[in-house]
Amino acid sequence: TLPVDSGNISIEIKPENGVRILESFCPAKVCVHTGWIKHPGETIICLPNKILIEVSGASKEYDAVSY
Repeated sequence: TLPVDSGNISIEIKPENGVRILESFCPAKVCVHTGWIKHPGETIICLPNKILIEVSGASKEYDAVSY
């Protein structure tokens, strides 16, 4: 578990699960409700705390493509 410098957010990283925001003091807590991410291209964003977490890797998975 990593506290972020501002003290308003805690990030948890586990190799078997991925990464998630464990605790945040933002009003809506959308970032907390996102849950675990571990596949390339998945992101967690917390605008009030100005945090962006993105999983990078060799291949991204898309659920839709638009032309």
